[in-house]
Amino acid sequence: MPPLFWGFLVSPLWGAVFLMAANLLAVMGVPWGYLIEGLAMVGATALVARLDVAMRRPGVPEVGWRVPPAAWLAAALLAGVGAAILGSEIDNIVRDRVPLITPAPPVPAPGAETGPTIVAGPEVFRALTHGLIAPFCLALLGLGITMRNLFLSLPGWMALLVGALATAWSRHEHPAYWLPWMLAPLIGGWAYARAHSIWLAVAALLPQHAVVWLDLFGLLPGIPGFDTEPKPVVVFQPVWFDLLGVVCLFGGMFLLIRGLGAGVTTNGLPGRPPPAPREDD
Repeated sequence: MPPLFWGFLVSPLWGAVFLMAANLLAVMGVPWGYLIEGLAMVGATALVARLDVAMRRPGVPEVGWRVPPAAWLAAALLAGVGAAILGSEIDNIVRDRVPLITPAPPVPAPGAETGPTIVAGPEVFRALTHGLIAPFCLALLGLGITMRNLFLSLPGWMALLVGALATAWSRHEHPAYWLPWMLAPLIGGWAYARAHSIWLAVAALLPQHAVVWLDLFGLLPGIPGFDTEPKPVVVFQPVWFDLLGVVCLFGGMFLLIRGLGAGVTTNGLPGRPPPAPREDD
């Protein structure tokens, strides 16, 4: 299959497999919704990744599992923290300008058969699914497979944008709500393209998903507009917190550019090893 066609097919294929796997697990009696979601995510990702390997043509680079230097991972995490803070504020702005109206669930007719009732389950499964499995799967699918294949046929900036859109699309069905989830994939996708290491993409996506771990252990900072109000309530973050996000984002990107170089390039993806870290890093 041509890499361009496969790159655009990955996200809808993964979504279809994920839904089928989730429904199958529910019918099989898996008790908790968070566990069903995590298992379905892993299963769908494993299937799509296996298909990617089977259909990869000669000359098409592999995903790139090489572990980069710790300094690069730390820089990607720092930039990801900034993306998480600014993404939260972008989400506040979007929800303020584009209120999302969720239709009420249909009321079953009297006497009608209903499906099995699925409870959410222990919070630890929510943390594992949303805070660990999700960022890895999204980085692999949106950037490691989709963007990597598109890089062979599209300009670098366009492949990066489509890869970030594919990653954000899985987080929300409304296009306006993709914006808060695009910043981290843009950072992770750029670093992945430069170094050909999927772990840099995972590191950039991890902070935005890791808030569930803070919630699990009772470590939420209590910042208005970030973690104190339910989603229907729009409260903007303090200016100092937004500035902290800017500092983290630009600080992390400065360190990444210092180590990886600037520009969107395909040189990293076809298999050229990343440049050796500087001695003073």
